[in-house]
Amino acid sequence: MSGVNAQLSSVCPTLPTRPGSSGASNQFKKAKPPEETARWGGGLKRRTPLKRVPFKRKKPLWARSKHPKAWCPQEREKPKPKAALRRESDTRAREKRRYYKLQAEFLETHVVCGICLARGEEKPRMATEVHHLRGRGRLLCDTRFFVSSCFECREWPHKHPSQARELGILAGPAEWNVVPLE
Repeated sequence: MSGVNAQLSSVCPTLPTRPGSSGASNQFKKAKPPEETARWGGGLKRRTPLKRVPFKRKKPLWARSKHPKAWCPQEREKPKPKAALRRESDTRAREKRRYYKLQAEFLETHVVCGICLARGEEKPRMATEVHHLRGRGRLLCDTRFFVSSCFECREWPHKHPSQARELGILAGPAEWNVVPLE
């Protein structure tokens, strides 16, 4: 035995010795089966199982605030309602007012439905709306691309795009919302 262990064992002969030291009684080492040692990586095993206790929150989340009104649900401040978004800009509103005037003037001069005439119908109807050949984006007020249309024909170019392109009622994909160079 080493010097310290020898002195301790002389004082108390029943004192167990440390693992790995030479001594008659070795209470710290226990023999473990080989499969348990391999599974737990060197024989490390918990002596007591983990406790599975459900988590309990002590206070509700709103009560954790240090703000005095946060403790009482009736006193809590409600978020302010956000302002509603505008439906259109001032520029677009001005453009639409101009468009409605142009549309009325165009329908006064083009009384018959241009789509009915292009389709070759025997009795073309009265025009009530304006169809835009190239879309309504930047070309909303460009009367070069207006075609008079009746209520029955207003959706026909979009339901039959290939026939409408052949008749010249609808622009091709590369010409949509594009101002032509002159």
